[in-house]
Amino acid sequence: MSVEGKVTVVSGGTSGIGEECVRLFARRGARVVFTGTSQAKAAVVLEALKKEGLAKAVRFWRTDISREADVQALASFVQKTFGDCELLCNNAGTFVGGVAHQTSPEDWAKVFGVNVTGTWLCCRAFLPGMLRNRRGAIVNTASISGMLGEYNMAAYCATKGAIIGLTQSMALDYADSGIRVNAVCPGATRTPMFMSGTSPELMKRFEAIFPPRRIGLPQEVAEAIVFLASDQASFINGVLLPVDGGITAHTGQPRQDKAAADA
Repeated sequence: MSVEGKVTVVSGGTSGIGEECVRLFARRGARVVFTGTSQAKAAVVLEALKKEGLAKAVRFWRTDISREADVQALASFVQKTFGDCELLCNNAGTFVGGVAHQTSPEDWAKVFGVNVTGTWLCCRAFLPGMLRNRRGAIVNTASISGMLGEYNMAAYCATKGAIIGLTQSMALDYADSGIRVNAVCPGATRTPMFMSGTSPELMKRFEAIFPPRRIGLPQEVAEAIVFLASDQASFINGVLLPVDGGITAHTGQPRQDKAAADA
């Protein structure tokens, strides 16, 4: 898949889907800068890549993507290290649960700061280089929870819906400049963020409602992200790609096993 040699930025690359993206882009020959807020987690990722012989073209830059100064520093580092960013994967995210009237202003600001403002700031920082070169691809990590509602997830769903709107608007605005913008919309995925606080009983409930009788794996979402970023997806733009095992294909009604009946 043709991402070889491409300068690639992956936010939130120290765990979960982002970590799998870093690994997959590196295996396919991209030059990668990944971000996160934990130097210790980044060291683990880099050590694993070193064991595969893939660390030579991979760099880490500590970044709080909700802070403009941090993102500008990231952009400067990428430029000095590899040149203009060609592929941008906005994967960094955070989760705050709760119904709307019980969500604090601080929690609301936190989840919007990372999920929405962070995505926008990264796009804002790297789009000028893409515009100069008249080429580039951006893949945002949204969620099926931005396409449809969820119980007890008001702030998180709102942020993912915002990412979907941003993705589609940017896809239109930059298409004639050779830049594609798409989003993946994962369902429940076995990431550290999802698994934190998920009891075995709740996991069984999730597995029961997903058509494959399991939740997704981070590498399965990463494969979709790398595809959308690659030249193989050259005429795919503005797409919201569910990576959810088919759960959004279901109305939510219970299974019917009855025989045919007349009206």
